[in-house]
Amino acid sequence: YLALPINLIIIGWVNLAMVKVLQFTLGVNPFVAMLGLLALTALYASASVFCYPSEREGFGMPVLEAMSQGVPVVTSMGTSTEEVAGGAAVLVDPFDVDDIGRGIDEALARRSELRIYGLRQAARRQWSETARLTVAAYREALS
Repeated sequence: YLALPINLIIIGWVNLAMVKVLQFTLGVNPFVAMLGLLALTALYASASVFCYPSEREGFGMPVLEAMSQGVPVVTSMGTSTEEVAGGAAVLVDPFDVDDIGRGIDEALARRSELRIYGLRQAARRQWSETARLTVAAYREALS
């Protein structure tokens, strides 16, 4: 269980088994939603933490999106999202629910610091370069 009570919002496709695991292990009842870009931007802006424990990721665009909105990020170690985060996120084992919970607690405790680091990291990225790298990742995945 997390140290602080939180509202968990899952955006996009979700596996119902994953929802049950979250309910049981973290003690939260997630809200699942499909949102458009404007709603997503508003959601990032109001989030306390963006948790993205990806097992496989082509580039990590959601990590940069969250950072550009000033949201502290929790993401996976050993994936491309770690590289995209550039030291401005809390890293967790995406296969370890306890470590993900620890990461969320740490990000909440370091919220001000991670906000500043994340904004700096997002500002270092040119969106045209981000788009080019995303296309390259898709091409690699398809080959």
